[in-house]
Amino acid sequence: MNKRLSEAFERVSELPEERQEAAADLLIDFVEHPEAYEVTPEQIAEIDQARREDDYATPEEVEVFFAKFRA
Repeated sequence: MNKRLSEAFERVSELPEERQEAAADLLIDFVEHPEAYEVTPEQIAEIDQARREDDYATPEEVEVFFAKFRA
């Protein structure tokens, strides 16, 4: 295990039980479904364009975006 991952585990271990469970779920999902966490060049271009325009997404737009990756 590398130093950064060890640090992450140490920090998560200090969280309340419920937050530890959520972190574990995220990590397991990341390991089992890595494709869901990959950002495409098109998505990077969209982010870059929005940053140049100072046109940030609303909370609703963010929810719609991430809903695409939930199974």
